[in-house]
Amino acid sequence: MNPLKEFIIQFAGLKNGRHEFEFRVDEDFFAEFDYSIIKKGDLDVGLSLEKREHTLVLDFSIGGTVELICDRCLDPFDHPLDTRQQQIVKISDEVEEGELEDIVFIGTKEYEINVAPFIYEFIHLALPLVSLHPDDADGKPACNSETLAALEKLRTEEEGPGKGEDPRWDILKKLRDN
Repeated sequence: MNPLKEFIIQFAGLKNGRHEFEFRVDEDFFAEFDYSIIKKGDLDVGLSLEKREHTLVLDFSIGGTVELICDRCLDPFDHPLDTRQQQIVKISDEVEEGELEDIVFIGTKEYEINVAPFIYEFIHLALPLVSLHPDDADGKPACNSETLAALEKLRTEEEGPGKGEDPRWDILKKLRDN
């Protein structure tokens, strides 16, 4: 049984025009993708599919929270996510050269489309490059305080007297000072 079968839309039986779909994305969804950064999430996905003669225009609206791992303290935290994305799917047996980047092509004999890969990709594209706990009410990082203390101790040890200085730069500093 395909756990992502609810994300398969049979477009062949739909009339031309706009059609609305709703999906729920949670841990089971992310478990189906190997090497996913996200393991847990609670997201609502709205999909507006506009069927045209030889084109499908998919407008996604994704909102909710995902659990990320903080890059600073390695503790999990819930990150809010809200994104809107569009995917154009062209129904054709020939791939047109100039349009490869933004358009997905499917064959004319296809009658259904799996939107799960699009949803997965759009969620990951909406993630921040650096995952950090949001600041608390005082404007301080809401990270694990024990981890922050250990990191601060390591940092001060590295920057202590005689640490972090590279003697190879001394010659260049003398040139600069002249």
